[in-house]
Amino acid sequence: MKVKQIEWNSEAYKKALELRDKVLRQPLGMSIYDDPLEAEKKDLHIVVMEETQIIGVCFYRSIDQETMQMKQVAVNPSFQRQHIGREMFIQSIQKLKQRQVKTIMVHARENALGFYQKLGFEECGEPFYEVGIRHHLLKYNL
Repeated sequence: MKVKQIEWNSEAYKKALELRDKVLRQPLGMSIYDDPLEAEKKDLHIVVMEETQIIGVCFYRSIDQETMQMKQVAVNPSFQRQHIGREMFIQSIQKLKQRQVKTIMVHARENALGFYQKLGFEECGEPFYEVGIRHHLLKYNL
């Protein structure tokens, strides 16, 4: 398993989109390809590779100079519960520290709340709805 940064619109990015679509959008009857993907051009894209297969993905978007939002965390269902997401987050932290990031925000789906809490994220707001499902605003201080 290898965690690495990829470039927007690269072949790896396109494969990561497929995973995000399969895990995050299709179960909601939606398509990732309806999202404004051009907006991801300046984001920090991270994937987890198992040989040539992308098995985990997330990206980080700047909110301000010291804060980034972790978005669209997805792990291939065949690899879930194997600490792939945890490892992806831990290795991402090093890249974020290099950018002088102090805080990570996340909109966590209710069914993923425990995952983020185990990583050390803390709730910092009232639950809200996004893409039709309940989310929680969480933050993590580096």
